[in-house]
Amino acid sequence: MISIRIKGERKLLKSVENLGSRSHRRELMDTIGSFGVSSTQQRFLDKKSPDGDNWTKSARAKKDGGQTMRDTNRLFESLTHEASPDHVAWGTNVIYAAIHQFGGVIKAKTAKGLSFFVGGSFVNVKQINMPARPFLDVSSEDEAEINTIVDDWIQGAIR
Repeated sequence: MISIRIKGERKLLKSVENLGSRSHRRELMDTIGSFGVSSTQQRFLDKKSPDGDNWTKSARAKKDGGQTMRDTNRLFESLTHEASPDHVAWGTNVIYAAIHQFGGVIKAKTAKGLSFFVGGSFVNVKQINMPARPFLDVSSEDEAEINTIVDDWIQGAIR
């Protein structure tokens, strides 16, 4: 799970604390978390990073068709959020998410090498250089939408 901190968070949280009950504040955080998951899933559909950069197309997607990072949909479907009255976090517990987010080298642990199915046959290699395909972060568009969610919540709390 990756937790995102936004500048001005303490001041915002102090204002929010003064406006509503704990359960009401949890609803706000839950709404932000649901939005964060939805926005992150849209990146998978768009094949773009939070900065708007296109992901490098995977070898599997090039040879077999389909979408990069969507072979089994496990990572996409694992995205979730946790909310409390004081914070929200969204992300995944899938172990291989980090290599996709940050990129890196995957080395074989045995002399047999890494084996995987691409283009209708098995391929064995000693290592793979995985490009970074960031999907978790808050884009400027996300930040604007989160601000709108908070503004709407504050207006409702004031009424």
